[in-house]
Amino acid sequence: MTLGERVRYLQYVFTLLQSTNSINEKRDIIEYIDPEVKDDFMYIVELLAGKHKIGYTYDSHCVELVATGHEEQTVKQYLEPLFVPSKTNDFRDVTKYNAIQAVRWYPEFVSSIVNRTLRLGIGSCLLDKDVDAPMLAKKYEGKLVTDDMVYVTEKLDGNRCIAKWNGKEWTFTSRNGKAMYVDVDMGALNKDLVYDGEILSKEQTNQSVMRYCAVNDSKLSREYLKTKNTFNNTSGMINRHDKKGKDLVYNIFDVQDDTLPYATRRTWLNEQVNTCSSQVRILPVLKTYRGLNEFSNIDNLLDDMVDMGAEGLMLNLGRGRYESKRSSNLLKYKKLNTMDMKVVDWEYGTGKYDCAVGNLVAECTLPDGREVSCKIGTGISDEQRFDWAMTPELILGKIIEVAYFELSQNSRTDGTKYYSMRFPRLKSVRTDKTEVSPY
Repeated sequence: MTLGERVRYLQYVFTLLQSTNSINEKRDIIEYIDPEVKDDFMYIVELLAGKHKIGYTYDSHCVELVATGHEEQTVKQYLEPLFVPSKTNDFRDVTKYNAIQAVRWYPEFVSSIVNRTLRLGIGSCLLDKDVDAPMLAKKYEGKLVTDDMVYVTEKLDGNRCIAKWNGKEWTFTSRNGKAMYVDVDMGALNKDLVYDGEILSKEQTNQSVMRYCAVNDSKLSREYLKTKNTFNNTSGMINRHDKKGKDLVYNIFDVQDDTLPYATRRTWLNEQVNTCSSQVRILPVLKTYRGLNEFSNIDNLLDDMVDMGAEGLMLNLGRGRYESKRSSNLLKYKKLNTMDMKVVDWEYGTGKYDCAVGNLVAECTLPDGREVSCKIGTGISDEQRFDWAMTPELILGKIIEVAYFELSQNSRTDGTKYYSMRFPRLKSVRTDKTEVSPY
């Protein structure tokens, strides 16, 4: 289909959507859009929702020539030149003018979309759901709100990964929907399922396997399970643009299906255990607690796992559905609190570190409005201290995971929204995240 044919078809769809106020009628119109143009339509709706911003106004008066698009290209491909200024951070008039000239056909159609003046009367509820968005856990606050079966798994310290078969090959995306530089042999896993898990190094995975064995066999020694945090090393391997030769394992802990409870999804996973390659592991359930009475023993399991080097536990509610958002159907339970913060400054150290980083200054605003700021001086390696002092841009503005015992206030901040931390420690630099999150 040519660009001109696509534009005329989409204008017809726009007219239909604007002709009715009925939500059901709008749903029917969207459902029967020609599949060849459906992706273009969805992309236009995302533009109207502000998901893709060009950073300036498309001025149709700048257009010198209006022609008929006869090329075989999609609307998304046609609009791509408009994003050159934002991608290059060059918003000079000449750069914007050149971008607009590259998208000079159908100026009224383009202007109404990229300037977001087109009104279709549809909301996000009418759009295809982003099935790749993972379910995020809420914190376990010491009390369950339901008397449900609880499946407990280890809280992994890896890189979140969604794996699905696109009809030709397995694709692997991060929690933010970005393609990951991994090429995992998924073996004979069911291609009809979309898998949710984390990418770990082989060392991390082996440690997790041994912790599981130790929990279920009290005779095993636990001292050799103490291990250093290898999150940063794993992230480094994942971020290398070459996909081959990486010593990584995909640890799967759920299936993306919002129509079935976790108990059923877990059964599906257990059925896949013998179909995995050596690069895939189905994360096993450590313990299953039937109701609130049995669940009172969860603290003993947490202490046991943490003593063996685990970060914590994940609590999966048996009747809980998969939700592509932060959900109370999935809870995380850790001894130490952690918070993702942005590095806003740094300070020189003294003595041995008088030419190196002594402290990082990090900040984060919590959902309830509390503002947390602290100096972090522990958990930083000597190599990091000297590298960051020589090249501050390696750490300034980055997201770091900070471990701490509790939030605190002093006499000057008591009663205000400003907080610090007791015993903050750098846990990792989150190369897999670009936004601050307190979770």
